[in-house]
Amino acid sequence: MLDERHFKSKTIRSWSGLTRFFEHLAGTGAQWIFRGQENNEWGLQTTLERAILDFGLSESSGSKRSKEDQDKARRRVLAKGLDGCNVAKIERRLLREFKRRYHHFAQYIPDAGNVPEWLALMRHYGAPTRLLDFSYSPYVATFFALEKERTSKEPEVWAIDSDWADKRVRSVLPKGAQVRLRNDPLVKTEATFRAVFGRSEPIRLVLPVNPYRLNERLVIQQGIFLCPGDVAVPFVDNLAAICEGATSPQERVIRVRFPIDLETRRDMLSRLYRMNMNRATLFPGLDGFAQSLRGYLVFARLFRKSRDFAYGRS
Repeated sequence: MLDERHFKSKTIRSWSGLTRFFEHLAGTGAQWIFRGQENNEWGLQTTLERAILDFGLSESSGSKRSKEDQDKARRRVLAKGLDGCNVAKIERRLLREFKRRYHHFAQYIPDAGNVPEWLALMRHYGAPTRLLDFSYSPYVATFFALEKERTSKEPEVWAIDSDWADKRVRSVLPKGAQVRLRNDPLVKTEATFRAVFGRSEPIRLVLPVNPYRLNERLVIQQGIFLCPGDVAVPFVDNLAAICEGATSPQERVIRVRFPIDLETRRDMLSRLYRMNMNRATLFPGLDGFAQSLRGYLVFARLFRKSRDFAYGRS
């Protein structure tokens, strides 16, 4: 289980504090990756993990039980799978179905054995996968943490040293898998994927992965994924496993909290918009543009200065 032995908490209360912290991380020389979440109680969960829990948890596992009991119930579901089918087999079936039908919707077809590329496409279009989205940009992650409607929960950004994670994974893999990963660092072949992620006795780990061919959204969002080695346990257990035995993992895994009021949140979002961080740029197309209009509310005070117009006129 991931706990405060494995990561450091950092509190940000202002835009200046945010920029100073990100500049500090940039000055460490490490390759940091970031994930923004609007609710600090979500934890780090992949879409595959959430989907299994959605279909596997009973009503009796709900919020009336203690957090410890809820956590135990989630772990039981992930360990058992659904209807006698374990999570790894469910994942393989989802991937198979996606590969069988993808050609109806696109001309470019990835190599059959390039599992990370297939999983990245599935994630791009909303299918549940073991991949957890991160970004090389701390500001993209901050936008995703702050953009949605305000709740009683704090937004957060996770920062992880991806080079450190990569080295930790290589140190815990069996020698044969290490050789395969060294010769195929992008995991372009199914043999490498099986050696690292598809073992009969899974190894708990998280490895930064990105397909060789990047889709448009990955490019724009400066995206990268963390891929867990064992899908029968929570993602956080995989992350905790590479922290165990490491020297000062708290310097490599940082949880950034934002206990901010509404005015500070609006100020941060307006500054992010000025940096071109909004739905229209991060999600190209009409859907992203339309969704981006919600963010214009942070500039409502400027609307007063604009010329009034009648509906139906420009």
